[in-house]
Amino acid sequence: MSVSADDGSTHQYTLEKLYLSAVTPATNTQLLVGEYSHNGGYGSIQTANTLTLKADGSYSRLGVGSYKADDGGRYGGSSDDTGTWQYANHTLTFRGKDGSVKQQIALLAPKGSLFEALGYLFVGGKLYRQKK
Repeated sequence: MSVSADDGSTHQYTLEKLYLSAVTPATNTQLLVGEYSHNGGYGSIQTANTLTLKADGSYSRLGVGSYKADDGGRYGGSSDDTGTWQYANHTLTFRGKDGSVKQQIALLAPKGSLFEALGYLFVGGKLYRQKK
């Protein structure tokens, strides 16, 4: 694999194994219906997110996060968002009750994969797992 940096330099890497799976858009949007969670963090930053996609086309999203600053203090915040959702061609469109519109890439796990069995959904850079 060859990777080019912004400064024009190129770096070569050898991959021993590479697993790729084709991801086709969902034809039945009801496959996305459910409640999903994502927990993440790195070092002093921690996040937790919940995404609920309902069969009636409504959604809710809740996110909380915290970080530990160099001064030893802990700081955090939260957000929540509700409105309607639509899915087409790997894109989830969220229309918030406040009039905002946000589009995010959304990928379902490949059919028959372990990721599908575990209920994973990739949305906007986060890997969510369906709550069962």
